[in-house]
Amino acid sequence: MAMRDITDLMNTYRESVRGLWNATFRPLHRPEDLVATTSDTALDLFEKHIEPSLFTLLVLKPIGKSGYRQMRTNDPIPFLRVVPNAPLCAPQVNRETREGFATRYEVVPRASSEGVVFRFAGYFDWDAYGYKDLYYYLVQIDSFPEHPEFVGRKALLETFGAGVFFDDDATA
Repeated sequence: MAMRDITDLMNTYRESVRGLWNATFRPLHRPEDLVATTSDTALDLFEKHIEPSLFTLLVLKPIGKSGYRQMRTNDPIPFLRVVPNAPLCAPQVNRETREGFATRYEVVPRASSEGVVFRFAGYFDWDAYGYKDLYYYLVQIDSFPEHPEFVGRKALLETFGAGVFFDDDATA
């Protein structure tokens, strides 16, 4: 089966998350949440319960994968590929990691999109507590012929410069 474009489903999810966070949950955020030792902050509740439920309802269920669960937040989803819209792409690739978290992203000079395989791992915003725009796809690089040294790393791609495709042939 060929890959199916599900960018519209992803955009519906993105808009739902943005709207709920910005209008409802962000105002619940308190400055003391930045040093909270409990897991009942507005952000924790939103990320652990609301976002996964919306993702299952709005993306996974329509593609027949409602039983799929990410093992950890931001693990790549094997059957969702992010495909650049242009023949050249310039992802921001994480250069250093600390316990699995990217500590710095650097823009790669424009390179050919041919042969790249980016797996969707989530959306990304620089400020987790502020206004969410979800401007970036967070992806894992599975193949990047012009930059094989980046395979296995996370990267950011602007959402307007790429689409998301369901790869039914991928195992999950």
